[in-house]
Amino acid sequence: MRTLLSLILIAASVMAAYSTGQYTEDIIDNGVSKGMATLLLESDSATFALLRSRLPERFPSTALYRKYVGCWEIKNDSLFLDSVLIMNPTSQTPRFIPLHIDDIYASRRTGSRYFADWVTDTLRIVSGDIVRDDFFIEWSSD
Repeated sequence: MRTLLSLILIAASVMAAYSTGQYTEDIIDNGVSKGMATLLLESDSATFALLRSRLPERFPSTALYRKYVGCWEIKNDSLFLDSVLIMNPTSQTPRFIPLHIDDIYASRRTGSRYFADWVTDTLRIVSGDIVRDDFFIEWSSD
C-alpha cells in the first residue's frame, strides 16, 4: 500500500511539473478583453458535434488540447459568439486562423455575431496578471 501511494505521489508531482497552461476562451466584457475558463461551445452538444467534425485531427501545441478558442462578447447583458479560432496546423509557430462556423450557427446570427441562447452556465472569467508568457501569438485572417 505504501508503494502504491508513493507511485501516485511521484506521478502527480511529475504531471504538475510538466503540465502546460492552456489557452483560455477570449471574452470582451464592457470593452475589456479577458480570458474565460468556461467551455461554452461544448454545452450545446448538437452544434458542437458539427463543430468538432471541422476541428483538425492533429494540433501543433499541447497548450490547446480542445483544438479551438472561442471568442465571445458580452453586450447589453447578452452573450454572443464572435468567432472560433483554431491553430494553423501548417504553421511552425502558434498562429490562429478562423474556423468557418456560419452554417452551424446561422439560425442564431445577429449581425456579425451569434446569440449564445444555449448558455445557462456561470461564466468563469480569469483575472490577475500572467505569471509567465514565453511566446508570441500571431493572429491572422488568412
